[in-house]
Amino acid sequence: MSLTYNPRNNNLLEIFITCFIMGITLTISIITLLLGTSSLSNKYIWLVIYSLLLHGFFILEFINSSLYQYNSVTSKSFLIYGNKGNKQFWYLQLLTIWEYLLLRLGKLNVIVKYFPNIGNWSWSWWWWTILQIFGLLISLLGLFIRHLAMKTCGLSFNHYLITPDPSPSKNQYENKLITHGIYKYVRHPSYLGFWLYCIGIQLMLLNIGNLTLTIYILNWFFKIRIEYEENQLINKYGDKYINYQQTTKRKILIPLI
Repeated sequence: MSLTYNPRNNNLLEIFITCFIMGITLTISIITLLLGTSSLSNKYIWLVIYSLLLHGFFILEFINSSLYQYNSVTSKSFLIYGNKGNKQFWYLQLLTIWEYLLLRLGKLNVIVKYFPNIGNWSWSWWWWTILQIFGLLISLLGLFIRHLAMKTCGLSFNHYLITPDPSPSKNQYENKLITHGIYKYVRHPSYLGFWLYCIGIQLMLLNIGNLTLTIYILNWFFKIRIEYEENQLINKYGDKYINYQQTTKRKILIPLI
């Protein structure tokens, strides 16, 4: 794969349309945040912030790819569509919005039974707000960690699982094992960043059901993906990666993975 970006590899009109639509929806979210919400006690302000976080993730994915993986960036690098797992991702977003709205309308009796004041903003609402701000900070931290991972890994980073060729690559930059920076402390920081981002959102929205579901799905997914990926990396780098595993023992800093 060439180090030089070739615009013919991408449908620039598709990229423009994606950016245009995102620009419209992002503008609507910002205007709603500025004009439609008066304080943190407004029960729907966090849904608007959730929308901004969602936009931020898509935008950062494409910016990071265009800056640091410019040889492989495509119109699908937003991770909005056209990638494996996109359908499941959007199903989870629909469930996220559904739980948030139904909880505020008092329709989720099972959750309200065990957390009777979770939707009651007149009852010590600042305690819930502190938890929501904590969730927001975790989500932002996740975006930052993922950004660092993509920046540090550079051309070696890829959104797709590719069976590596054990033979030496003509491109020393794509073939390089990254062990410095944030990779010195955790072997899969991009996954850690995404995990924190998703979990932070559910905490911010106080979605108890989706928080549990998200933790289960992400832990199951990353456990399988990381095991496969590390086997492929051992096949590619041999003792070099085994030594890296021994010096950097933390896969992702997530329990049970």
